Amino acid sequence: MKDDDYLFDRSGAPDEEVQRLEALLGEQRYQPGSFAPRPTPPRRRARWAVPLSLAAAAAVVIAVSFGLDKKRPVVTSPSGVPSEMSPVIPGPALVILEGKGATVGGAAPGAMLPSSAWLETREARVRLTMAIGTLELEPDTALRVVAMDATHQRVELARGTLSAKVRAPPFTFVIDTPEVRVVDLGCAYVLVVDGKTHAGSLGVTSGFVQLERGARKVIVPRGASAAFGGGRVATPIEGDAPPALRAALSAFEGGANDVAPILAVARKEDDFTLLDLAVRSEGAARAAVLKRLVALVGLADGATLDAPLENVLEKWQTKLRIERLERR
Repeated sequence: MKDDDYLFDRSGAPDEEVQRLEALLGEQRYQPGSFAPRPTPPRRRARWAVPLSLAAAAAVVIAVSFGLDKKRPVVTSPSGVPSEMSPVIPGPALVILEGKGATVGGAAPGAMLPSSAWLETREARVRLTMAIGTLELEPDTALRVVAMDATHQRVELARGTLSAKVRAPPFTFVIDTPEVRVVDLGCAYVLVVDGKTHAGSLGVTSGFVQLERGARKVIVPRGASAAFGGGRVATPIEGDAPPALRAALSAFEGGANDVAPILAVARKEDDFTLLDLAVRSEGAARAAVLKRLVALVGLADGATLDAPLENVLEKWQTKLRIERLERR
């Protein structure tokens, strides 16, 4: 036998170096069953994972501009907010973060705001970016999200100033205030609510908005505004209305029953003012308003003054809204 037969069949004389290598590698040699799969230890789940996933299903993301601690908005139940809050309808997170590093309620940008929580902006300005548009909240504004789903989105504004830009079918987005409901008809507008008196105003910069209080519904067109408070919604007035018309409308809101001063200075551009005035008038005063409307804008197709007022006004509203959209 040759000495090197040990390397093949271990029949030759062993070599010291070979024996040393065998001893070093012996622990790594194959053992039956050594490649059987090992059981995977259960993965520990972070304690916050479940609550976070549940919160995400019923929350919206908010963002803040301006990030000093004393200016940060907070999520709380603010003073001056109506005690009876509307029922909350959880929905998917349709609002996403747009911010510059500030925090909300101690949470980092991107944290979820529960639908039931109120957001107080304090000294900050807050932008909410929804799937259908954006909301800009000025300092000292209190707002909460009530419902967010694919077909119905509603928030409550308890006080402050809100600028909205909405791109959605009419009646999709609604803002509730202590005095009125603001129904978006596809537009942009600025809504102001006084935290103490709950009075406020709506100014429309694009499209149309409907103000509702009980059975009263007022359409405010682009370029016009309407005040509300004390259980009443005022007649809308154009931003460029002449002083004489403003004075006459102010007297009417104050209790004057004479519409003649208003009709004497009304222009074609004041069509929605006259439409609402017709609703608020009666008898001879209403007949005078309708006559002035016909003289300024003509009677809507298919309408007649002999028909019920509601039918006439609906046709007029459709006609005037189309005409306004065509003039843009």
